[in-house]
Amino acid sequence: MADLKAKAEQHSANLAGIMITYPSTYGVYEESVKEICNIIHQHGGQVYMDGANMNAQVGLTAPGLIGADVCHLNLHKTFAIPHGGGGPGMGPICVGKHRRRSCLRTCICRTVKPATRYLPLRLAVRASC
Repeated sequence: MADLKAKAEQHSANLAGIMITYPSTYGVYEESVKEICNIIHQHGGQVYMDGANMNAQVGLTAPGLIGADVCHLNLHKTFAIPHGGGGPGMGPICVGKHRRRSCLRTCICRTVKPATRYLPLRLAVRASC
C-alpha cells in the first residue's frame, strides 16, 4: 500500500487510473481493495475492474460497492460460453453514474434490479459485430 500511495502522489497530476482484478486470478480477496480505489480517486484517477471473476463476488460485494468506475464482465467464464474476438464471449461493460455520458449513444436502455437499487443497463446494438 505504501508503494501505491507513493506512486499515486508522484503521478497525481497525470494519473489516469488503475486496472484491478477482484478477486485476483488466484482467488484472493484483497482486504484493502476499497482503500486502493480511494487512493486512486483522491488523485483524480478512475478504477477499471476486470470482471473475470464476477461469480466469486455474487452475494458478497459488487464493483460499485468496492469503488470501481468501470467493469467489464467476461461472459465466457460466467456462463461458460466461447471466448473472444467480440463474439459470443463479449460481455457487458458496467459503468458508474458519473461515466454514463461517455457510453455509446446507440443503445437499448433497460432497467435491472439488483438487491439494493435500480440501475440503467445500456446495450450497444452492434456490440458483437
